[in-house]
Amino acid sequence: MSFTVPSAAKGSHEWRAGVKALGSPAWPLCNLAIMLFMAGPYRDLNELLKDLPDEIEMESVCYPSARALLSRYIDLLTPFESYKPEGPVDIHPGNVPPEVEDSEGNPLDPMEAARAWIKQKVLERELERINSLLCGPCQCILCCIGPEVDARQFFFEIPLSPAEVPLFDIPVRSTKQTRASSPEDEPPLRIHGTPFYLSQPAIYEWQKGWSMILTREARCPNLTQQGSCAIYGDRPLTCRRPQVFPFIVECRNDKNLTNLSFRDTILAVWDCPYVRTLKAEIIKYAHLCEADIIFRENKA
Repeated sequence: MSFTVPSAAKGSHEWRAGVKALGSPAWPLCNLAIMLFMAGPYRDLNELLKDLPDEIEMESVCYPSARALLSRYIDLLTPFESYKPEGPVDIHPGNVPPEVEDSEGNPLDPMEAARAWIKQKVLERELERINSLLCGPCQCILCCIGPEVDARQFFFEIPLSPAEVPLFDIPVRSTKQTRASSPEDEPPLRIHGTPFYLSQPAIYEWQKGWSMILTREARCPNLTQQGSCAIYGDRPLTCRRPQVFPFIVECRNDKNLTNLSFRDTILAVWDCPYVRTLKAEIIKYAHLCEADIIFRENKA
């Protein structure tokens, strides 16, 4: 099954807003704010925000409403307030950047680790909005179905948090065997003597965490016959972020924020029709964010 972006979608307000946002990413502004704050006389970031001009041009991109755009992410930058002598002694526990390692397993400098962690959070927030703007008009259900019968892959995996598992009326498998396994294992986990991906669709608790496995030609249990999501307002976080993902830092253990590696990469899923249509714009977005870009098929 393949999809293309309908002509009507490209003319929609949501599509135009998504494309515009790709062309003027927030991270360059956030990075500029961090540098100005650390070098300047500001006691907190809101003081800096008030001092910024409303229009800023950088990297050949003009931000006509720079303050308004930056204000959406200023809360994510607050860990840097603790690095200034006059900054707060304590910051909110949820904003404490974890330790991050480089590709060779060496710890990054604390400020560089904080910058990488914050960059991940800024891109997550921004790409969730951009993806929602682009995904809706496409009316595509590729994220909600398993691979086709003749595809190379046998299953499609949708990561879930523990709280999201009850959203799906589907078998749940959480055993000592599943918790010691991963979907990529060879030989694969077997259910009643059969590889798990030849069994019925189910949710598994793996060694790395929970995920729903959609086998070939299977449909998400919340996908209606009309092609809409029955739990759209409560849909899982993964479903809110198709199909461009930031991997500035990658967690090698999904169950907690440990073993973080600095990757500085953006992944775009090539199956997605708007990713194929906006390839040049996505490459430019990654360039402006000073991140590598990888295009990869999830299903083939």
